[in-house]
Amino acid sequence: IDRSPQTMIWAFYILGFVYCFYMAIQIFRFKNFPKETPYKNTKELPLSIILPFKNEASNLPNLLKSLKDLNYANHEFIFVDDSSADKGSDIIRNHSSPLLLVTNKKEPGKKGALETGIEHAKNNYIITWDPDITVHSEILTEFNQYFQQNKDMILGPVSFSAKNNFIANYGMLENTSLVAFGLMDAKANKPNMANGANFGFKRDLFLSLGGYSSNKAHAGGDDEFLMHLFMKAGAKIAALSSTSAMVYSQSMPNWKSFIHQRIRWGKKVKEYPNGLIKKYLISQLLFIAYLTLSILAICNNQYLPLALVLGAKITTDLTWFIAIKPFFQIKIDYAYALLSSVFQILIIPLVFIHVLIGKAEWKGRDI
Repeated sequence: IDRSPQTMIWAFYILGFVYCFYMAIQIFRFKNFPKETPYKNTKELPLSIILPFKNEASNLPNLLKSLKDLNYANHEFIFVDDSSADKGSDIIRNHSSPLLLVTNKKEPGKKGALETGIEHAKNNYIITWDPDITVHSEILTEFNQYFQQNKDMILGPVSFSAKNNFIANYGMLENTSLVAFGLMDAKANKPNMANGANFGFKRDLFLSLGGYSSNKAHAGGDDEFLMHLFMKAGAKIAALSSTSAMVYSQSMPNWKSFIHQRIRWGKKVKEYPNGLIKKYLISQLLFIAYLTLSILAICNNQYLPLALVLGAKITTDLTWFIAIKPFFQIKIDYAYALLSSVFQILIIPLVFIHVLIGKAEWKGRDI
């Protein structure tokens, strides 16, 4: 037990202030960054959309239904079966619209599937989507606008929905927040996050830089590692910040899938540029300090400081969630949102420990 409760209390207050001040800045940034595509051109560039899938038979019908409503003619769809054990390929074959279906003949995994798709692509402008999404009818028009401006890579927004349980709602709010942070940084010409669920790049530059060859050892990273590679080469990177550029996905429905996803993400961090590694470690240490001081406050019967700091955090977090809600069109259960704000102090350190010592499985493969 801390023998100097006053020191502990002041440390707790300072940490709480730092967190709330940081989030207040993010709220201000989000309310003021441009949320539309500023350029319009009716000429349609030829786009190749690549969708790798593995055991996604339950998700493909919803995706295919949304593809029918796309308001863009000059495109091709390439579905890449990455060793599915279900009837996903049959769903693609039996679809009424012409879709190219190929099988991943390279190394198993998403990167091999994407490389297979890129080899079959007829066009230089590549877009990658995940098979468990639905899309906005104008999304390809939005990608087209930035490709028209000779952008080499385009980062698209992702919105999430959640099943009616705590961890799914926590994941939805955390995922949406990460996407929002990434969009704001990209709009400030400092991209540091990408999501392969809604992602575009030029095929010729991809091939000239060696594609995924520099990070084949990692199961993930088809998006962020590639973004860092493009950045190192001086590529022009843009972020779509229009609601019509959105794709819609589901957050992880249970703790096991959530923690495996977070381990997969965390394992990539050591390959990031040094600046991003430092930011990641600082954020993890801050939440570990938050948790430690919360436990010390309880052990020392310091309930008023605990209530004040947690109350300020909850208020700040709810304000943030309300700020991002309209753009991402998310449905917020405020009881789950309040619990997410409190238990984030515990969940982030738990995830960090799992990243350091745990193993994860993704799509039936060990990571």
